Amino acid sequence: MGYLIKPIDMSEEAKEKLRRQAISAGLEAMKKREGKVKETGIIMSGDHPKLILEGLKTQTRRVIKPQPRGTPYWADGSGSSIRGAKILSDSGYCDGGYSHHAYMKCPYGQVGDRLWVRETWRPAWAVNPAGISGSGIQYKSDGIIYGRVEALSAYPECQFSPKKWHPSIHMPRWASRITLEITEVRVERVQEIDSWDCIYEGIRQKELFHPHGLMIDKPNAQLISEFQDLWDSLNAKRGYGWDFNPWVWPISFKLIEKIET
Repeated sequence: MGYLIKPIDMSEEAKEKLRRQAISAGLEAMKKREGKVKETGIIMSGDHPKLILEGLKTQTRRVIKPQPRGTPYWADGSGSSIRGAKILSDSGYCDGGYSHHAYMKCPYGQVGDRLWVRETWRPAWAVNPAGISGSGIQYKSDGIIYGRVEALSAYPECQFSPKKWHPSIHMPRWASRITLEITEVRVERVQEIDSWDCIYEGIRQKELFHPHGLMIDKPNAQLISEFQDLWDSLNAKRGYGWDFNPWVWPISFKLIEKIET
């Protein structure tokens, strides 16, 4: 049985509005196709991947290379603003006089871009008493094993054979278990960090007060001191220690994807 569809009688104004909406939707779709989300690998050392998974680390600082000379200015002319992902650098002076300048973009991306975490890892395999084998990946920061090998290794008689640890820099994309989305990018000197950012960097906010067995907040100076020690352990040998006070990219992020065990 057929149906007769009566065309809708539209005014010229309504037709024009519909046409503009269609063009707008097409342009928006084009922008999405052209502006694909950028994904960049980022190394996380020590227990930092574990802290990210536990929601205790939502920020990281990375040295700007090469270091800006003078005071960086924002490409949008905002001057003293510290927020953004692109700066004017090279021969800039605080009074705005430039002999020449160059744009510097944050190499890790801008707000909305993604970071996939590189961490120390190793392949592993196991065989249970029934002769069933499986393979997987183990991550050093928390020792968790992902893949079929995790279930097999639960048997006491299971032959568990992990391989040697691979450095984080050699982790391929397919082996990464953590994906992050950038929520903010700034530029500042590393010594400009405050106590809250220390906590966002993964420094524990509380410590055990032994006489009464209570957990108390650490003083702000202690939080910054602990971050200073962490920073120097990662960057001092590279020439960018705390005392050098390098310009850094403070990058805030949120966890959007993780592999479940």
